[in-house]
Amino acid sequence: MSRSENTIEKKPASADERIQQAAQWHLLMKSGEANAGHKKNFNDWYALADNATIYRRFETLWSSFDEVDSPSARHALQQAIKKAPSSRRTGLPATALALMIVSISCLQIIPNDGVLSSYLLSGRLLSDHRTAVGEQRVIVLSDNSRLHLNTFSAVNIDYNDQQRRIHLLQGEIQLDVAKDTNRPLIVISKQGTARALGTQFSVREKEGVTDVTVTESTVEVCAHAAACQALKAGEKTWINDNQVGPTQKNNDGLFLDWSSHQLIVDDQPLLDVLDQLSRYHLGYIHIDRKALSQYRVSGAFTLNDIPQCWQILAMSLPIKITRYTPLFTKISSQ
Repeated sequence: MSRSENTIEKKPASADERIQQAAQWHLLMKSGEANAGHKKNFNDWYALADNATIYRRFETLWSSFDEVDSPSARHALQQAIKKAPSSRRTGLPATALALMIVSISCLQIIPNDGVLSSYLLSGRLLSDHRTAVGEQRVIVLSDNSRLHLNTFSAVNIDYNDQQRRIHLLQGEIQLDVAKDTNRPLIVISKQGTARALGTQFSVREKEGVTDVTVTESTVEVCAHAAACQALKAGEKTWINDNQVGPTQKNNDGLFLDWSSHQLIVDDQPLLDVLDQLSRYHLGYIHIDRKALSQYRVSGAFTLNDIPQCWQILAMSLPIKITRYTPLFTKISSQ
């Protein structure tokens, strides 16, 4: 590190600055070139508020690279680690290594509609909990609320004595909220909030809009720059930065069964069903939307075997599934 990098700034660092500092320290400590002075300065930095939490998330991210199977990706990681200290001395941004590692791993885990920039900006790499494409997880929180993470989703958990907060960074969650009259549970997305005391509801963030769907009880939905409104069981709405959308009835014909990982549909447009199934598939899917817009479908589809779902659709409808590679599929009319 240069002298300036060894100095702990007195003024509070922003969240972005702390993340960059954590990346720099992590790269140095992993490089094998940290001396006694570096280690002392690292310990001082680590002791400051929030720094330890951010650094531990880098540790978790790093440990996940042990699961990278591609020999070429592993070789690139090893070479990057060797070059990290010299790149820092030449003034290359310390986050370059982290970005390169992310670029390699993203090729394996970003969904068909994913974009690298949105992946990086979502914050999922340092999130408390996250799922890969096609993965679903259930997490029991400290208050016994159950948090269901859908495919390619990420959250941060922030509980204190006054309230319970879940930051939805990406994707979709469903919550079975344990009742606590003194601490409302609030889901926070980029567009707004959904607040409940004890209920079951789901929240999905997509393309600048947050969807909220209530299964039980009541949820208060607020946009960051608009008035709030209450949703009852069986209702849904959407939020953008400026408004809460009109209340609508839930679509009972398109139902995600979180417990059995099934999508259950009854007389729904084929395009809507394909869009839902595509969320669970790793790779690019080209859908001939004009040719397939006339078809409707009913059935139950298991979400952990999407190619099989396509084959079931192809057996009952005049559609053609062409898989050019495991990462590129075309769905068209026969």
